[in-house]
Amino acid sequence: MWSSALQPIEDAALTYFMSSYVPGSHFEYLPRLHSKTCLNSPLSTTVYAASLAILSLHLGEPSLMNKARNTYAKGLAATNLALKSTTIAVEDSTLTSVLLLSLFEAIVYAGLNTPENWITHTQGALALVKIRGIEQFETETGRRLFRQVSNIIRVTCIQQKARLPQDLVDLQSTAELFYEPNHPHLTFATTIVDLTNFLADLREGFLSPLEAVRSAMQQDQKYVRLLANMPDSWKYRGIFLRTHREDTYANVIHQYPNHHVAQLWNSCRMVRILLSEISYAQAAQMGDPTTPLHSSKALLQEQAVRNIEQAARDICASIPQFSGPSSTDTNTPDKSPIRAYAASVLWPLSAVRGASLASETARSYCVERLRSLGRQLKVPQAERIATHDYELEALKDGLHMFYVT
Repeated sequence: MWSSALQPIEDAALTYFMSSYVPGSHFEYLPRLHSKTCLNSPLSTTVYAASLAILSLHLGEPSLMNKARNTYAKGLAATNLALKSTTIAVEDSTLTSVLLLSLFEAIVYAGLNTPENWITHTQGALALVKIRGIEQFETETGRRLFRQVSNIIRVTCIQQKARLPQDLVDLQSTAELFYEPNHPHLTFATTIVDLTNFLADLREGFLSPLEAVRSAMQQDQKYVRLLANMPDSWKYRGIFLRTHREDTYANVIHQYPNHHVAQLWNSCRMVRILLSEISYAQAAQMGDPTTPLHSSKALLQEQAVRNIEQAARDICASIPQFSGPSSTDTNTPDKSPIRAYAASVLWPLSAVRGASLASETARSYCVERLRSLGRQLKVPQAERIATHDYELEALKDGLHMFYVT
């Protein structure tokens, strides 16, 4: 039994959420923040809403989801009220409440693309980091919250092929003062600014096919250099298995210091897949080259395919370490709960599944892992995407919400 006269279902759900989802997730700061919050605060209510939703999926109990939705409505109203106070609006707990509302939308959403409510919460979170200003970088929790919101905005802009808001770019420059120089997260954030500008130029028709190919190749090299220059503490160890394991691809496993590190590596790989797909498509529209590229369409397209195949192999190799106790190496250095693993691997799996130029074997592997993890982790979105045809793009499947929220 999950509840009793001594422990209401809300408290049981909270315990489950804090122990099975939060550690290792983007909400690692939540227990300390929640412990300082009064019972009827917006943060307390939104935590209960997310907790009940997670437990409802775990138990397969619809009545719990109804309770979760009612609690969500109360949390939304309380958060909107808090936003009207200039003092309360800039508190860590208020921004966290907005992010938990986003998490709730990701948990309960049954469709494809991105729900309007999630987009609304994303816009609200962006507005909050703007008004929180430089003071938000003075604490570890503030910096974590900013990075979490920034990642959500970056993915949203990539989806929409839109430029990053200049206010966020300016705040990002300010944030660099509070990190060690050349930190991988900062380097990645800088490259994403250039990426979104490139995607926006492409969408707006500012680039010829040749210019698009050249720019895509230049962008790609930035991610190659970023990965090549990772600090030793961020590097993975490659393992080749002599015998086949069902949860591995090509008998290769990459072991990372933790899944946050693996997530940055895989983010770079997903961007490389996107850029290479663009390069391949734009090269097809080129005539015979008479430019400094000195490459034929066929050679450019062959290179794009090689890039995608390499990124796909490396993503597949990252999966076993983070796909659950039953299929990971017992010596893995990361012991975070399995739901945190799921948040870090579902979207990369979908990116390979949807990559039309990746090998059929890699795509099939990712489909099976999505299906297995979706069933094991009670994430119906992953199971549904595994049964969808290959035409569904990763940028439109909704799994990005678990990746960044």
